[in-house]
Amino acid sequence: MKWTFFGRVLPERMPVTVHLPAMNTTDLAGRNAQTEIVIHQSQITVILNHDYEEDDPFTTRNRVESSVRSLLDLIGFQRGMSFDVEIISWVNDKNAMGTFSIEIPVLYNLKDHSVLGLESEVVGGFLSSIPAQIAFADFREAMRMPVQTGFFCYRSIEAIMQHFKQGDRNDNGAWKELRATLQIDRSAIDYVKQFSDWARHGRSGTISDDERANIFRLTDAILDRFIEHICCDKVYDEHDLLRTP
Repeated sequence: MKWTFFGRVLPERMPVTVHLPAMNTTDLAGRNAQTEIVIHQSQITVILNHDYEEDDPFTTRNRVESSVRSLLDLIGFQRGMSFDVEIISWVNDKNAMGTFSIEIPVLYNLKDHSVLGLESEVVGGFLSSIPAQIAFADFREAMRMPVQTGFFCYRSIEAIMQHFKQGDRNDNGAWKELRATLQIDRSAIDYVKQFSDWARHGRSGTISDDERANIFRLTDAILDRFIEHICCDKVYDEHDLLRTP
């Protein structure tokens, strides 16, 4: 298939211009493709040709975004700067096209958008909890870095574990307390972990958009339960047990 993606380099106030002719590239998932990347004044065009079975624009976008981000990592290293990438739209050789919205669909659909504000006890509890702040920071990075979603989501859960590591309790005891307090089945945490191990150890790996959605559902539920626990003293029982999807 042939895809063309359009986007921009962030921040745009530091213009980036580079033209890489079509070349064989390998993304972080280990997949090979012929890729041409053109960046002019921080405006991105990527032409991707591949022969593997993949026609999902979201998963393909994630792979392209990772490749462009890797290029920007190299440029940023040479300049002593930090750049990021936003892929905005796409078209392919099947005459299909689309624009990516800013929300993560699986997460956006879980939320109650009629709630326009934050309750003071939630804000106060959140800002007084270092593990909560670390967990939500990692969750933000999971949304920004598609291929490494599992890595950052598992780090988010690990930060929550630190909240339960009190006194002489070791990691195993803290994990047990987390699962019992929030009623999280171990299979749910292990599901996220399997997509983090290769990234945690510097290896390449792959993740589909469906797998990413499952990781987000689980981690979002764990974060939600944790916030309700520390801010509102909510108690969960065995009827609320969260398992692998």
